[in-house]
Formats: sequence, C-alpha cells, structure tokens
Amino acid sequence: RQENTLRLLGFELGEATLETSVLKMLREGVAGFYDPSEDRFYQVIQPAGKTAPEGVPEDMEGIFEFMTVLHEADHARQDTIVDLQKMAEEDPQNWDRQQARDSVVEGEACVIMTLGFLDRMGVPKEHWATALGRIGDAMQAMMGEAPEGPRFLSESLVRAYGDGYAWCSALYLKHGIAGMRLALLHPPRSMSEILGVPAWSEPKAPTACKIPLDGGHMGGFFWRIWLLDQHVKDEAVDELVAAFRGDRFWICANTGGETLTWRVLFDSPGAAHRVAFELKPLLRDGMQATAQGDTVEFTKSTRIAPAQEAPGT
Repeated sequence: RQENTLRLLGFELGEATLETSVLKMLREGVAGFYDPSEDRFYQVIQPAGKTAPEGVPEDMEGIFEFMTVLHEADHARQDTIVDLQKMAEEDPQNWDRQQARDSVVEGEACVIMTLGFLDRMGVPKEHWATALGRIGDAMQAMMGEAPEGPRFLSESLVRAYGDGYAWCSALYLKHGIAGMRLALLHPPRSMSEILGVPAWSEPKAPTACKIPLDGGHMGGFFWRIWLLDQHVKDEAVDELVAAFRGDRFWICANTGGETLTWRVLFDSPGAAHRVAFELKPLLRDGMQATAQGDTVEFTKSTRIAPAQEAPGT
C-alpha cells in the first residue's frame, strides 16, 4: 500500500519494487542493525569477511567496528526506555512525525557513539563540544552523498542520522544525556521542531472522500524531496520549501480506480499561486494543481484496467 501511495503522489521510485530498493540500500550501506522485535543486534559481514564497508581504511576498521557496536548497543538501551517497535508502528500515516521520531532515535545513538569514540581516542572532555560540532559538520556534508536508490528512501535514511545528530548534540550540550533520554520519551511531533522552522499544520479534509483507502501528512521534509522528484530547479526548491506551512493528502476509492486529493498550505496566496504556476508544466500522469487562496490542491485519478479475457474463452 505504501508503494502505491508514493507512486500515486508522484515520487520517483524506479522500476524496482519498494521492498527491493530498501533491501538493496540496507545491504550496501548498513554495517549493523538492532532488531527490536527480536531484541538482537546483527553485524553485517562484508565480502572477504570484513566488518567495515568498502572505503574504510584498513587501520580504521577496528575503530569502525567499535563505533558500530556502540551505536547498535545504544539502540538496545533505548529499547529499555521506550518500546522502539511500538514507536515505529505508531501513527503510520503521519510521515512527518515518523521522520522526527527516527531522527531522535538515530541522532541520539550517533551522539552516544561519538562520545564513546572521543573517549576511546583520549580527547579531553573540555574539547568534546568542539569535536561534536566538527563531526556534525562532516555528517551534514555527507548527507549530499546519499546511497544510490529512490530519493524518498535515501534522503529519509541518511538525514535521520544527520538532522538527528545535529538536534541531539545540541540537546546533549545543553542538558546532557538525561536531556536526550527525555527526548526519547517525549519525541518531537514534527520535523519542523528538528529543523527549527515554523510549525506545520494539516488542511481540512475534502467532503467528497467517502471510501478512504489511505491518507496522511507528509510535512515539509518530504515536500522538499517531492519537489526534487518533479525536477523543480534547485534555486526554486529552497524558496518553495520556505513558503510551505502544512499539507494533508487523501486517497479514496472511485469507480474502477483511486482518486488522490492533496492539499498543501503556504504562507501567502502569492506563494500558492507561484507553486501552482511553477509545477503545472512538470506534473506527470494526469496530476493537476489548482491554487485556492493560500492552498494548492493537487488531484489525480487512476483507473484499473479491466481484466482481458483469454482468446477462445
């Protein structure tokens, strides 16, 4: 269902299934993972029996393995504070909230991993604040090197680490480890809090949606990814993201298919009209955009082709 929703919204997923793309990215970019459903940590063994991905210098493999174990062990510790499995399954239609929770979970583990690394390397504690900042700058730079695959997957995965690390390291420097643990218990409800931008809202539902199949709240984080997938010029993307103030989408059954209604709220009617104007020539597969005051309504209908009878039947 999620893959169908993403394709209906117009995200570029390629020809492979979403599941295939996820597994490919995990095989290529993950050194280890903690499975909360099994309460077990797995370390990925690379070709030739190595525990560090290709590109990690041989003399750094031991440090890399130490940091991987520390990161995943922290996820196990998090799971004793909050139920990570339950957290991951809560409110699945709110992508914005899910990404914010993932950012706290991964960001906190990255900070703990970094503190362990600094301690092991003998860096004096009075220099940890500076070191955290420099490592954060490096992580932000690495976010431009997302693993190959659909942008929706690669950016949401990589930026959960980068954005989460920046937010959690600032929290650590102000309130210590106790502050990060409190954030796990009461995580931000939106990426607007993580990114430090004006809060996002959810426009009202259309009255015509009688048989809802799916729906949710994307948020400005995924709005940016969607714009890039529509091939909006880079210089315009930042402006259209800055004007974003909220969204909500609904997918409903129609005769022989599905109908998407997606309402995106902006900071002014002028911004909404500009968005509709910029996007109309770029939209694909019958998607339409109409500006109504400070809102742009995107609509799209699909038809499921009737089954063809085999010859001779």
